[in-house]
Amino acid sequence: MWLRKKHKEPTNPFSYYESGFNLNEKHINWNDIRRITVHKEDLVAIDRICIRIELETDDFFRIHEDLPRYDEFIQKLEDNVQISPAWFQYVAFPAFERNETVIYDKSKISFSQ
Repeated sequence: MWLRKKHKEPTNPFSYYESGFNLNEKHINWNDIRRITVHKEDLVAIDRICIRIELETDDFFRIHEDLPRYDEFIQKLEDNVQISPAWFQYVAFPAFERNETVIYDKSKISFSQ
């Protein structure tokens, strides 16, 4: 008889620092985020919000709202990167549509006052 270990998701894949955060042991600086794109996946009965974060190194990662501590991560993201909390309305409605939206693009930020 073969026994198979079930893969267990971490209870908190994030840890936070002033300069950035760790996602499953990989450190990411807030300043290294180049673009953030959100969209919904249609899962037939429900939608799932997904976020793609592109880095200056051309690496990227994706997270989704079913990830443990997702809400805490979103709050930290809004606090540390220039995105408006209104982004959720753009991707959430209408239901069952992909609604892909760029909510942060570092190249389009003006630093002049």
